Amino acid sequence: MQPKYSVEEKVLCYHGPLLYEAKCTKLKKEGGSYQYYIHYQGWNKNWDEWVTESRMLKQTSDNFEKQKKLLSSHLAISKANKKLKKEIRKGSKGGSDSNSNSRASTPVGDKPTTSTASARHSKRSIGDDERSTSSRDEEGSQVAKEGTISHPRKKAKPKAIPVFSDESTGARVTVDLPTELK
Repeated sequence: MQPKYSVEEKVLCYHGPLLYEAKCTKLKKEGGSYQYYIHYQGWNKNWDEWVTESRMLKQTSDNFEKQKKLLSSHLAISKANKKLKKEIRKGSKGGSDSNSNSRASTPVGDKPTTSTASARHSKRSIGDDERSTSSRDEEGSQVAKEGTISHPRKKAKPKAIPVFSDESTGARVTVDLPTELK
């Protein structure tokens, strides 16, 4: 059985739904059929690939006409799909309706339930859940009426509670110091 196409022959080759001008650069027989290494004209060699005869056509006027028809129908379908997607997006814009899956970038008051073990290790203050980071940033950059820059309130550092333990007996004593001595 002879190959249908020869090396260095210019052909039209399907890549997806479209036909592209190509050149057969190599050929090999695999099993009972031939495989052709195709270089798509005007494209980087990274797009070169092995294809079977079923994806190739001779360069004839009829096949060039077929290439143009495929391209025009593909562009029409793409344009219609793009318009449809735009209409769908346009219909879902504006406000938060019950069908919307969008959420604020910073959840406010949306604290997930935690187990008691993980709650013990959590050191977040309640204030973190009550306002978003964007509102804190805006407070820090506002200029007061007198012309001075107002700074956000600093968070109070948690006071360290002194704990004394005796390792030999395993006894622990927690001492509450008066605020004057802290």
